Amino acid sequence: MLQVVLVEGALLVLFSCLEVWYFVRGALAVVHAWFQPKIWDILTVHSFGSMVLPRDLDQMCHMNNSRYLRECDFARLHFYTQNRLLLALFQLGGRMVVGASTIRYRRSLAIWEPFEIQTKILGWDEKAFYVEQRFVSKRDGFVSAVMFCKQNLLDCSPDKLIAFLWKRRLIQSLTRTVSAALASSFCGGVQRQRGAAYTHSHSTHTRGSGGGTINADLPPRIRAENPLCD
Repeated sequence: MLQVVLVEGALLVLFSCLEVWYFVRGALAVVHAWFQPKIWDILTVHSFGSMVLPRDLDQMCHMNNSRYLRECDFARLHFYTQNRLLLALFQLGGRMVVGASTIRYRRSLAIWEPFEIQTKILGWDEKAFYVEQRFVSKRDGFVSAVMFCKQNLLDCSPDKLIAFLWKRRLIQSLTRTVSAALASSFCGGVQRQRGAAYTHSHSTHTRGSGGGTINADLPPRIRAENPLCD
């Protein structure tokens, strides 16, 4: 009985002193984004779904204006996790903070109304990313609010972060390309030794350092991910 009372007391203190659900939702956003397909293009539009809950309401019975900025935090966190910008930033020893934000409210969101936040990086300078986030109602597609955010980087720069991220992705893409080329060439050699007809359809010709040519039938996925294959 005493243990139950202590646990309940500890939970009461925890929920009284900290915004527990904020950290829980943030953690869930990171976990969910990590297991989603990676976003290779950081300039693509990212969608994050949500819904207006009773705890989001104000005295007018629609979504509180402060909740919009809160939802934007989760959408950006999901976006930066899925495109691996957040992981690369941690590896470089940097941090990310909001330097400025402005929001325009166009139509209120009612209780139980589903919506999605469309996040897009508009550009960057030597210190920050500039991000646009749109609240789009799933009922009729109306843009209920638009938020612009200046995402400052500390102990790092956007150029350094992007260079680090794309250098690693290029190495991974080239590794997959070379592996596929070697596997295709090996299979072709075995077929020729057996006297089988070996047809090169949609083959890729890559000039080597010794002047030779490597013929490899690369899968479409690898060709799409690696522009050097064309």
